[in-house]
Amino acid sequence: MQQNRTTLPLPLNRYDEAGRVLPPLWLHWALFWGARALILLAATIMLGPSGENIPLIVYPSQSQWLISIGLGVIYLLIWLGIGRREWFWQRNYSVAWVKPVILMLLITDVALQVAFIAYEQGRFSLLKGAFLLLTLTALVCVVRSKHLAIMMRDWRG
Repeated sequence: MQQNRTTLPLPLNRYDEAGRVLPPLWLHWALFWGARALILLAATIMLGPSGENIPLIVYPSQSQWLISIGLGVIYLLIWLGIGRREWFWQRNYSVAWVKPVILMLLITDVALQVAFIAYEQGRFSLLKGAFLLLTLTALVCVVRSKHLAIMMRDWRG
């Protein structure tokens, strides 16, 4: 007797109850990292007048901070969209946009960070270097991830 066994490309705990591939945990962390300006904004608001100068540590000009907040809002919307993926599927909306949008956001984030470093005439800052390194790491993970590629194939239908 010959058995027909199909093997799953990912471990069983990477699937939800409906059999769809779940997003990798690092993707949630990468999107959380992209929304770091919103976290800084929340901390600044909570601290009140005593926290007004905190954003100046990370963002030397107000325009840089506002651009990062705008980018953070988009990261947050993508994260919420991934969390509500069933809503898209029930309405037969495509979710093929997820990976290209995340790639575009990460590339934009890297370009902005390089521009922020150039704004300071390339002066070394451990904080800015760590930010750039973490964002580049997230970009490499999105580009090279087999889990994310399998997830996008599964989500397309």
